[in-house]
Amino acid sequence: LDEADHSDLCVEQTMAIPRGTLRVSASVTTGQHLLAPLTAAFIAQHPEVQMELSLVNRQVDVIDEGFDLVIRIGALQDSSLVTRSLGHCRLFLYASPEYLGARGTPERPEDLKNHDCLVMSDSRDNNQWALSKGETTKRIPLTPRASVNDFNTLRRIAADGAGITILPSYMHVGDDAKRLVRVLGDWTAPSIEFHAVFPSCLLYTSPSPRDRG
Repeated sequence: LDEADHSDLCVEQTMAIPRGTLRVSASVTTGQHLLAPLTAAFIAQHPEVQMELSLVNRQVDVIDEGFDLVIRIGALQDSSLVTRSLGHCRLFLYASPEYLGARGTPERPEDLKNHDCLVMSDSRDNNQWALSKGETTKRIPLTPRASVNDFNTLRRIAADGAGITILPSYMHVGDDAKRLVRVLGDWTAPSIEFHAVFPSCLLYTSPSPRDRG
């Protein structure tokens, strides 16, 4: 029994130190803006972990593609996977000062019908924006001037003066804060929620000797 207890203790100590390969997947925008700033510190804190970060704009299969952790945005499908909420991100309307100088600044959501709107092509409805202020929500019909499936590309097109777009608030930083300004500041698009998704087997922990019957 003493040898068994000692073996359990050795296993627990081994599991207490993260080691091996950690395969993580996220969208390109999430990886570049949220995960990349954390990666260097994570690697430094866990020297025995080799990290593989896969950034793709599609929903990967966690099990079949062998990922340990996937960051997903929005509503989740029912599955046997474990999920943990990581929080919400607000979305605002942005445009370049040059575009607004040439086309004017919208003062209410209905004014967007007279503007060039740039939309995410993988959104649920590319033909309208749902904008909210307090308890009021308005659905604005659109004829998109451009549809893009990547927020980074969408931001670049808007910064170059092509029109008005909706972006996550974390993308309005650095030089982009100078190239893009908020439009309709009191109105926001529905916030998006981030989830960590991983196989249930990762929840396993070795029982301590005192837990054994």
